[in-house]
Amino acid sequence: MPALPGDAFKCIACGQQTVAKGRQGPDAANLVQVQLAAVRLPQQGSDILLTLNSPVVISDASAAAAHTGPGLQSAHLSAPQLFREVLRSLQVVDWGLFGGKHAEQPEAT
Repeated sequence: MPALPGDAFKCIACGQQTVAKGRQGPDAANLVQVQLAAVRLPQQGSDILLTLNSPVVISDASAAAAHTGPGLQSAHLSAPQLFREVLRSLQVVDWGLFGGKHAEQPEAT
């Protein structure tokens, strides 16, 4: 995240979760890859959270099966590279979003 201030704390995690859409029960649960980046901006007293969810396996009973088809999916294979590109291009265009006295743009490193 080269466009963010040098004092920003950055943490990245990747995992999987089994989750059903909406109010569907456990029999309709899908396996989903989750990529997460948390950025703490101390000068602004704020945090940024980015997530990217990619289906790995869609349950036959899932409502998503009607759109994507059930079974093993391939989107999760390209998700890590996509997430890296998102993180590399992340920048705050308007630091005024954080309000008040902290609206000036901090130096990036």
